Amino acid sequence: GVGRAVNQAVVIAFAAIWIFNAVFTAIMLGLNPEMQIYK
Repeated sequence: GVGRAVNQAVVIAFAAIWIFNAVFTAIMLGLNPEMQIYK
């Protein structure tokens, strides 16, 4: 019960952070192309 719920919450939180990071990075690089380290 509790262990499964905690595991599910951790997985959902990790996935949400990963998706947010991907979208945020795409938006930032789209608005500021000069921020790219490798050219």
